[in-house]
Amino acid sequence: MEPASADASHFHRIPYMTYVLLWINILVFVAILLYDGLSYERLVMGPKLETLILFGARQNGLIAQWQLERLFVPMFMHANLLHLGFNMFAFLQVGKFLELMFGARTLLATYLVGGVVGNIFSFTFIPSLGKTLHIFGNTQNHAILSVGASGSLFSILLFLFALQKYQQRLARETGVEEPRTNLGPLIVANGLITFLVPNIDWACHLGGALAGTILGIGVSLNHIWLRKQYECVKFFAFGDKMPKPKWHSRPSTWYIGLAVICTALMLNIFRTSRSERVLGLGILAAARDNIEERDVQYISQFKHILVHQKADTNPSTLLRGALALHSARNYRAAERVYLTLIVLYKQKLGNADFLLPTTESLLAGAYQTAQQKMPFPGASSQNNQTAPGADFCLQPANTFRNLGFLLLSGLMAECAFEINPKETEYAVLAVESYWRSERQHLLFDFLDRVNTLQNLNDSDSSNMEGSQTQKPLRQSPPPTSTPTPTLPRELDLDTNEPIPKGEEI
Repeated sequence: MEPASADASHFHRIPYMTYVLLWINILVFVAILLYDGLSYERLVMGPKLETLILFGARQNGLIAQWQLERLFVPMFMHANLLHLGFNMFAFLQVGKFLELMFGARTLLATYLVGGVVGNIFSFTFIPSLGKTLHIFGNTQNHAILSVGASGSLFSILLFLFALQKYQQRLARETGVEEPRTNLGPLIVANGLITFLVPNIDWACHLGGALAGTILGIGVSLNHIWLRKQYECVKFFAFGDKMPKPKWHSRPSTWYIGLAVICTALMLNIFRTSRSERVLGLGILAAARDNIEERDVQYISQFKHILVHQKADTNPSTLLRGALALHSARNYRAAERVYLTLIVLYKQKLGNADFLLPTTESLLAGAYQTAQQKMPFPGASSQNNQTAPGADFCLQPANTFRNLGFLLLSGLMAECAFEINPKETEYAVLAVESYWRSERQHLLFDFLDRVNTLQNLNDSDSSNMEGSQTQKPLRQSPPPTSTPTPTLPRELDLDTNEPIPKGEEI
């Protein structure tokens, strides 16, 4: 990266690289909108999160699956029209100036290196789950994904700032007038916005700024030693008198240092939690399959399939299996099936023996005792029955998913994962179902559960909470009245909680 010709005529050249990068960003945004269905709402609010994931947005769990292209692609993606317009207006101003001063290759290198380094910082310091830092009273929450060219913009800004400081030093040494342009206030203002405004990927900005600073220092050092060599040649000072830069004055030292920092940060790929990986894979599956949720109130239309044609989704079969799981002290798995059965019972789906009034009190008592991790007297008849395997829950989960009843699919996929927590595909199916049905509470509650089960060594360990021998098991007290099975808050069929959207601006 060397400065362009000192001839002022280079200012009259067309900054073609700036326009190429500008149009790449615009065309990528248009392509995503066309895929997502071009509409006014999408133009203003931006594409769906799963669409951004499908096109390559930064998502920690997928990067941990070695989808390293997600460190490169997001610098050409944007969350909405305002995001694109703001970034491209700023890029057009600073990009043209850098290209006219230092050439197209320097602009391209600064843009790409800053974008990649910024995404590496974002991957390391902003997890997809949990919280990061409290800065100036503003909690920087987790970001499920991030997109944007801001890392590259900060790289260009700090590259120019480093060169500006070098030019000021050079002007003082040579006695010429110092340049009047001052990028300091602009950088400070953008830095304050980075940390004060929510939903901004501060880590990406920080990484881009570091990359631009190091690249600018490298160009400055290279120019310093070119000047010294020119002076030696000018005064015939050859041989041993030719200066040799010290290790810290070599541009390559700074570039290698930046590469070492990025490599060290990428070691975080081995520390990414299982829940983050499952979240990324689940969202990606939701984007690829694009299954629309069907209102559970219409499930009675599929009674012939769910009750008569398929035995694994017959509510009576599910109830027997749930009681067997309860008897085997796999309380969490039984609880997920009970919730499914409560929904089916309220929709009057099942055989005559399932829709009896006694089933209502049975489901209520079983669900309550499973929540409390207590044995249920009604499950005693299943003591001699072997607890079902993961397929007992997985097959109904797939059936519900194919029919569009994603809430029920998620519950049954959770059940399968509880029985065999080693199978990541069960967890991915649950995340996919909850994501498409926009059940935020159920989604993040399940991801917490995935972390709880992360270090289990065998499938039977999922019963750990119920099989502890240090404390005697509590017996459920006799009911004083007949309880009525009610849907928990997270299963309220009339309200959906939107999934939070994290984005970089």
